[in-house]
Amino acid sequence: MNRKGVLITLSIVFIVIFIASCTNNPTPDVGEEPEKSQQENPIEKDMDTGISVEEAKNIAFQEINDMNGIIVEYELEDYRDKYGHHEFEIQLNNERHEVKVDGKTGEIIKKQLKQNNHKIDEYDKYIGFDKAWKIVSDKIDKDNSLITKVELEDHDDSTERAYYEFEIKEGNKEYDIDIDAETGEILKRD
Repeated sequence: MNRKGVLITLSIVFIVIFIASCTNNPTPDVGEEPEKSQQENPIEKDMDTGISVEEAKNIAFQEINDMNGIIVEYELEDYRDKYGHHEFEIQLNNERHEVKVDGKTGEIIKKQLKQNNHKIDEYDKYIGFDKAWKIVSDKIDKDNSLITKVELEDHDDSTERAYYEFEIKEGNKEYDIDIDAETGEILKRD
């Protein structure tokens, strides 16, 4: 074979190798997401991200027009139905507001006012929702877990110490973490 024939043969071999490597690892077209090589997160199957808890919390506080309220209960409802709803119970002086925020759009779905005899300064000794959330978030697998409920328990009982009860979904399991409302110490994990 002459020199020209060898160059043509080598060129054809390189082109075939190049085409083969492109078909084994296709590059996504512009605007397409590349395929994920990792296994899907089971929580993402249950719920798309939608709006975050922090965003929903801010919407709820804006709705009651008082940023000084105390969150005494939070629940992520219907999270298996794609986006879910963020429901907050927020204590102000002598009233508790229940505000439900759509997890996809951020719209207010429900707003209800309940009168009670609690003063907001009764809650000053507690670490608060945000700090409690951070303590628990730092203890769970963020990639595979979802906090579905937080409730301040035993606040009204003078014989018991108040605590935040967190319900967490991790894959197909659900478990609770209780933390002391005054110190942030983890009391139990079921």
